[in-house]
Amino acid sequence: MQRNKDKNKIQWKYILAFGAVAILFASVFFGVSSGFAQVEDFSQPVLDNTGLAQGSLLNVVTRVINIFLGFLGLVALIIIITAGVIWMTSGGNPEKIKQAKKLMLNAAIGLGIVLGAAVIANFIFWLIARSLGNGDPNLGNGNVPGGCVGANCFLPAPSDQFKLVNHSPRKDEAEVKACRAVQGTFNAKVDEVSLSSAFSLENTVSGAVTTASSGGDLAFSEDGKAFRYRLSAGDMELNNTYHAEVNTDVAAASDAGDLAGLRMATPRAWDFTTSSDPARDNDFPRVEQSASVYSVLPSETSTNVCLNTPIQVVFNEEMDITTLRSSNIFLLDGETGAELPLRSVRIGADLKSFMVFPVNPLERSSTGGDRTYTVKLYTTDETAGREGFEDVCGNPLNGDRINPELNQAADFEWIFSTSNQSTAECFPEIRSVTPTITKYNTQVAIAGARFGLFGDVRIGNITADTISCSDSSGLNQEACVTSWTQELIQVRIPIGATTDKVTVAMGELESKSQETVEVNSPYLSRLRPDPVRLEELLTLVGNNFGSTRGHVDFIQDGEIEHTISTTPTMCSGNPSATWNNNSATVYIGTSLFAGTYGVRLRTKDSNEFSNIQYIKIEDDAARPGLCGAKPDESAVPVAVEAEGIHLNRVIALTVNPTIEIAATDFTVKTDALIKFTVPTGTETGYIT
Repeated sequence: MQRNKDKNKIQWKYILAFGAVAILFASVFFGVSSGFAQVEDFSQPVLDNTGLAQGSLLNVVTRVINIFLGFLGLVALIIIITAGVIWMTSGGNPEKIKQAKKLMLNAAIGLGIVLGAAVIANFIFWLIARSLGNGDPNLGNGNVPGGCVGANCFLPAPSDQFKLVNHSPRKDEAEVKACRAVQGTFNAKVDEVSLSSAFSLENTVSGAVTTASSGGDLAFSEDGKAFRYRLSAGDMELNNTYHAEVNTDVAAASDAGDLAGLRMATPRAWDFTTSSDPARDNDFPRVEQSASVYSVLPSETSTNVCLNTPIQVVFNEEMDITTLRSSNIFLLDGETGAELPLRSVRIGADLKSFMVFPVNPLERSSTGGDRTYTVKLYTTDETAGREGFEDVCGNPLNGDRINPELNQAADFEWIFSTSNQSTAECFPEIRSVTPTITKYNTQVAIAGARFGLFGDVRIGNITADTISCSDSSGLNQEACVTSWTQELIQVRIPIGATTDKVTVAMGELESKSQETVEVNSPYLSRLRPDPVRLEELLTLVGNNFGSTRGHVDFIQDGEIEHTISTTPTMCSGNPSATWNNNSATVYIGTSLFAGTYGVRLRTKDSNEFSNIQYIKIEDDAARPGLCGAKPDESAVPVAVEAEGIHLNRVIALTVNPTIEIAATDFTVKTDALIKFTVPTGTETGYIT
């Protein structure tokens, strides 16, 4: 009798263990919306009722696969329950117990396979979405709220996009020497294959277009962020206008960190004109020099150099980025006579500077005095068959200190030393940031020490790079850093930054300020829906929009194509919902055409402009949309009125996160107005 009780206990342990696992898996899979009956037709636009038909094809496929995997998880759960019943009713029959164990084992294996499939499938779709620049396929770009029941709508922190931060020749540059190459640098390592097809160079006079695979030679820098493009036939033609373009097929490399796989949001294109003068550029490049001080780090003859120092050099002109590599740099330890290995060279955004770190930190002298190090930059020496530093026209480095005017190829070298007083780390030190309340394009001063010759400044996640500031129109990009010394950086606040701390970085050496910089410019976080269709409502979500309706600009090719400054007529009953400090809603009329636009917001009183977000406008059947809801804050239950457009087709609304209100529960339903009650149990949330 006792033996049977023990067997029963063991049976219950097995059953409970497998049941718990089954419930766990089921809870994961059944998080998918299950409102199949609500969607009458996938081609019929409805208002975000189940989430299944929302967004792109990628979104739909992802959700369908998740639902299918959830169904398989349900089957496994039923098998486990069946096995449990067989076991409990076995009465100690060994055959039935064996059958139950077999069913449970098979169900457990099945659950493992389903879980693995779910993880792999969602990871693959996530990678595809990132490569398309769409973020998380399960979130979509159309999930931003139009109305909010509750006080504060969450805004995600801004993040940098993959982008081309500098190029040469510059936009509209004239008198470009025909011997020059086209060069550019991205803010992350670029996928070389994607750029091979994404970059093109057109001779606008002859109409001839070349790419890396047809008439062009594309090469990359050692760090993988910069590229150089030359015509295979040789120099460019004299007195011709060229059109260079990098389209949105270019993507960040798979090992580009947080930006891995992301594509550029918009293409970059620029024109330049070659000189009519056939004379080549024969000036050899030199290391930048001011008042007998060379632009090198560590500085010449400096002592007590920190052990983890970067080596930085600035030249007096644009360099061929493919020659700025570690094999052309010699670092000698004077105490041991050994050449020290270097990491990959990082190209400066100005295309005329570089930074490189030794593989291992430098060392103090073993005898207690100074330990001398020598850096040598090799020039190209055709006689010796040695490659070296060259400028963008192929001229070798002139490192001659005695007679630089002779314009001849020579190596450049300098020395510095460490000592027992040398510190182990070389992190930048930020002592102050002023002012701390500011706006886009406004200059701030960062005071401190060990800033090096150049580096990066970030406000939160937004880098103050060469294209993140603008002129007074906000349409022409400009560099943010205005001056950089080892003790003081003058930098303008990049467009798109929000209130956050300041970071100064030299490669992996970076420090964050104690102060928080408050940025009070309008910030545009996202647009809903994306893409939007003609005769639909478009909602802009962000911060610092002001309480009075301003203007929304639609931009193409650097020009404002259309501006909307009026309240949508269908939203006249609740104007504050269509323009407030955190959101603005506009009607996309037929004055616009299908295509991709940059969208920005301008405040009414100060005419301050926001950052630009890009959206695609489609000429398809218009879908329902909400202007907003009122009240925007109340205890529940609460009666809510939601204004909008094409609302007759709405069959359900969802109140974040899980409460759904069917159309049969609406107290009023017209094309422009819906009334309903938000039930008890709902906290702050979005209405979709």
